[in-house]
This record gives sequence, structure tokens and C-alpha cells, in this order.
Amino acid sequence: MIRVVLLCLALALPAAAAELPDPGAVIDRAMKLSAEDDMDGAYEALAEGLQAARNAGELAPDWGIVFAIMTDMVRNFRENPAYALMLAEEGLAVVAPNVRGAGCDRHPECVAQLCAGRSGADG
Repeated sequence: MIRVVLLCLALALPAAAAELPDPGAVIDRAMKLSAEDDMDGAYEALAEGLQAARNAGELAPDWGIVFAIMTDMVRNFRENPAYALMLAEEGLAVVAPNVRGAGCDRHPECVAQLCAGRSGADG
């Protein structure tokens, strides 16, 4: 009986919100692995970081650079242009609402990289 009550209480508690990972930390981890010639590890670091960020909630425009790096990695090392195109489109969707005004001043290199990744993936 006590187990049932405890289980009901545990299920009634709100789930803890997932903490949004830092895009800079994700990039640093991937770059470290890449410098060690562990491209699979670098890919996994980016993929895990993006997945954790997606699960945690809405992505900030700072995640656009993670999308840009992963787009290049998928296109060049994984040789999967279709997936690279999907990543570029998703990255642009994350950055696009912030392109006008202050967002454009903060992220012009990211927008350019994602656009280049998109054109390279579909061509």
C-alpha cells in the first residue's frame, strides 16, 4: 500500500525541466575531439548537444553556429547532403527570427554559413 502511495506521489510531481546546454561548450567539446582526429566523436558531441537543446526547449540564435558546424560535418565527413540540407534549414529557422535588427549584428557569420551549407547540400 505504501508503495502505491509513493508511486502516485512521484507521478504527481512535475517533471524537472531539462537544462539547456551551452552551445559554446558543445562546440568546444566537438572541436577538441576533432583536433584529436575523432570525427565520429565530434559528430556525436554535436548531435547529442543539439538533441539535448531541442529537448530542453526553444533554441536561442546562438545555436545557429552549432547547426552550421554540424551541417558542414554531415555534408563533408558523413557524405549525407540530404541530412545536411535539413540541418541547414532547421538552423536558419532558429536564426531567422533574429536576423533583423540586433540579431543580424550578432550572427551574420552564422546566417552566411547556414546559407552556404544549404546551397552546398542541394547542389
